Amino acid sequence: MKARIGVVVCLCVLLTPLLSPSRALARSVQRMRVCHASQLRASADWQGNQTSKVGGVTFSLRNGAACSLQGRPVLLLRVKTRVLDVHEMVLAPDAGASATEERTIILRPGHRAGVEFTWANWCGMQIHAPISLSVILPHGGGTASSFVRYGRILRSSSPPACLAAGNRSTLQVGVIRTVTQTTPLP
Repeated sequence: MKARIGVVVCLCVLLTPLLSPSRALARSVQRMRVCHASQLRASADWQGNQTSKVGGVTFSLRNGAACSLQGRPVLLLRVKTRVLDVHEMVLAPDAGASATEERTIILRPGHRAGVEFTWANWCGMQIHAPISLSVILPHGGGTASSFVRYGRILRSSSPPACLAAGNRSTLQVGVIRTVTQTTPLP
């Protein structure tokens, strides 16, 4: 009887990682190092003509080491060295979307991650120089920057329209998520 219990206990210990891959995966994700901006290539794009600018920042690896991204970054809109006065908010998810749900994204070579944003109501100074976006990554990941593309224009200088002169300009930001052909950024 003692021998059978020993065999069962031994088998349970050996088979536990096979039976619960989510625990093993969760542990490997926790051990995965956080992506730093120096490892990433960032590119920003937006669309929208007269109202809001809807867009996204896409991240890919510069080198071959996988790393993790999680949470909601801080986005700063810049013209030259000046940070534009924009009130950052949480991006409201579309119906059925999980834009507010934080997941750990493992960024591997050849894959992409990204974050969606919507910029609305710019009533500030006229902008003639290209707009860049600085992305402050969560969990001490540093800052990645990119000029914002608008279609074929590689360095956009067109802000959203001023629709409510007495209200602040807003920048709604989502959480970092995986980007694929079936789940692209706007």
